[in-house]
Amino acid sequence: MKPRILMQRTLEPLQDYLNKKGLVELIINKPGEIILEFKDGFKYIQDKNLTIEYLEGFAKQLATTVNQKFGEYHPILSCTLPIYHYRVHIVGKAAVDSGFSMAIRVAAAEKYSLSNYFNEKEVEIFENAIATKKNILIAGGTSSGKTTFLNSTLTLVPNEDRILTIEDAKELSLTQPNTVRLLKSKMGTDIAKTTYSDLINSAVRLRPDRIILGELDIENTLPFLRVLNTGHGGSMATLHADSAEKSIEALIMNITLAGGGGNETMLRSYITNALDIIVHLKRINRTTYKATLKELK
Repeated sequence: MKPRILMQRTLEPLQDYLNKKGLVELIINKPGEIILEFKDGFKYIQDKNLTIEYLEGFAKQLATTVNQKFGEYHPILSCTLPIYHYRVHIVGKAAVDSGFSMAIRVAAAEKYSLSNYFNEKEVEIFENAIATKKNILIAGGTSSGKTTFLNSTLTLVPNEDRILTIEDAKELSLTQPNTVRLLKSKMGTDIAKTTYSDLINSAVRLRPDRIILGELDIENTLPFLRVLNTGHGGSMATLHADSAEKSIEALIMNITLAGGGGNETMLRSYITNALDIIVHLKRINRTTYKATLKELK
């Protein structure tokens, strides 16, 4: 039987939860209990069907379906959930004391107008940045709405542009017809052992008008900035950081931890040459977000 058909059957005990209206995140901290996050709070449910045997079987079938590995020697799995296309992260018993932990982030269906984030002048600046193919970094803390904002931004990209995306989970929503998605295992559990450098180099050779990278981290920051500094405008990426200034510090740290050379002044100059705009997002409460726009040039 095909892996995706088996995956669909394996998903059945979770489908009623995943189909709930307004679901933000599905969380399992231990076998037998599920936590559902909605905009107004959390709901705890005891479910005897969520045994350790079922959960481990679910994770192994998911890994097989997406060509990754999960088990005693590969206890962490990060990927896209088939059928739903939600981001899922799993930690198995070799790395968590409860035996199993999982979080499934439900992609926000709505896309917001820029006026939900910016004042009139900032909207004009940002729309012009998209039109003139400026390089944009979208930063913020966990659950600050970075992906939702990026998806809203992507609606402004012209349909004639060729877009190459690089993601560890398929969270980007694109309507442009000339689009290629490259996928990277976040935990390196993919069978092919493809690196971010491999994918970024491939993206460049596939003649992109824009390269969109889901999330910058230690492995991909320097290769991505190198591409931007060689003239690939209109590119975008997200980053975990608490402010626009701390975004630059985080990028410097990523480059340093990856073994990149250069002092802080040199690296700061390299980063600000590559990027044109930083948008920092902050979550005020469960339904309100604040955006700050910083022009680097």
